[in-house]
Amino acid sequence: MQAEALAFPARRCFVPHPIQDRTDAEMVGLAEAAWEEILRNLQAPE
Repeated sequence: MQAEALAFPARRCFVPHPIQDRTDAEMVGLAEAAWEEILRNLQAPE
């Protein structure tokens, strides 16, 4: 994994794809659905 090669402890959050064909409302829904996981990743100790 690239993060390991760079010694960077990157966390990930996956959302359903494809992204490019989504409406603004769909993008907001994806962001809202992912928010808790994103917040946990930001607050997690390294």
